Amino acid sequence: MEAFNNREIAFAIWLFIFFTYAFLKKDIRDGFISIWRAFAKKLIIIPFFLLIIYVLISIWFLWQVGLWDLSQVKSTLLWFFGIATITFFRAHEIADDPSYFRNAITDNLKIIVLIEFLINFYTFNLFVELFFIPLIAFVVILHAFSATDKKYLPVQKILDNLLAVIGILITVYAVYRLIIDFQEFAQPQTALDFIVPIILSIALLPFIFMLHAYMSYEGVFNRLHFLIKDEFVRAYAKRSALINYKFNLSSLRRWADALCREQIDTIDDINRMHKEVARIEAEERNPPLVQFGVGWSPYKISTILEDKGLKVGHYKKIYGNEWSASSNYLDIGDPKMPNNIAYYLEGDKSAVKVITLKMNINNTEERDKAHKALCELASLLHIHALGVEINQRIKRSIMRSEDIEDYVKTKIVRVKITSWRNKKGYDVIFSISNP
Repeated sequence: MEAFNNREIAFAIWLFIFFTYAFLKKDIRDGFISIWRAFAKKLIIIPFFLLIIYVLISIWFLWQVGLWDLSQVKSTLLWFFGIATITFFRAHEIADDPSYFRNAITDNLKIIVLIEFLINFYTFNLFVELFFIPLIAFVVILHAFSATDKKYLPVQKILDNLLAVIGILITVYAVYRLIIDFQEFAQPQTALDFIVPIILSIALLPFIFMLHAYMSYEGVFNRLHFLIKDEFVRAYAKRSALINYKFNLSSLRRWADALCREQIDTIDDINRMHKEVARIEAEERNPPLVQFGVGWSPYKISTILEDKGLKVGHYKKIYGNEWSASSNYLDIGDPKMPNNIAYYLEGDKSAVKVITLKMNINNTEERDKAHKALCELASLLHIHALGVEINQRIKRSIMRSEDIEDYVKTKIVRVKITSWRNKKGYDVIFSISNP
């Protein structure tokens, strides 16, 4: 692959023009200075400097085994300022995505294959690229702006289709060039350009995990300054967290969350919360039996709708003897203005007393689809919670947005409709509870 292709040269020209214009304008120049000041803080600059050192060490190992040489400088720099930097600033997302590392590998592979080999390898002549790059930038900016308001939805759909067509045309052109001139592509250097970014991406993951662990502990320790006044007790809390949880960051966050709901004054309070977290996690692994008359096991009932996209978070103490858990929102219909459903549990330390599905109708044009989805989820929850099929009256109430209350095997089954004050939407709540 040549040192710089036409697309990269055209991009560099436009980038130079942009920065020249930007630095001639005082307000834009001041904006860049503010961004730099935000970046150049110890909490960001030190980890980023460590990232650079880590990448250089990875490159040195690849050089030692013969997989990296000076011809890889360009592709390595593109990888660093693209994939590596983006991954660095997205390290906080690990906590919200159990499949983060698997997805990171597959996503990076897709990006490398598509951009580096099917799009960037074959480019148009320089004059076409000089026109093509600002055109794409203009369309992307318009697309981003159109997503800010529902009234621009028709324009956004047109731009979605336009971007899809442009992407398909570029890919078709690249594949065509690949077929008619495969010899240019099938070179040892091309193989290295493909392999090196993938190896670097995989090698980067341990650093990203360690960075995430550091960020997690740093966040928890900062919270301790507000939660624990006594300096000696606070220092003990930090040490005990490191000893008890190490790289078990989920348990660390659960412990820190539990501290927020308790009065912590002594070392005994700290140890009590460690034991409480251990107890809860042991019950999650081996849920104790809960009698039907008492309620439901929070660790069993919480997983009923997981396969349908409603993953419930930790069942935790809120206040006094009130415990609860909630799921993510499950979006139904148009992603630009979806209706959504969430799953809630309420009870005490030993059992869930109320299980609820709440549907928010934000888009009345697609409410029928949302009502059908809620009816299916309610039917599934009903049979697992009560052991019998949901009756037709309850189903009709959900579909028709009608209030109803019924008794099934000593439990109260209720559908309640609440209209919004702005008259633009409403809530449908399906619940099963103790009498």
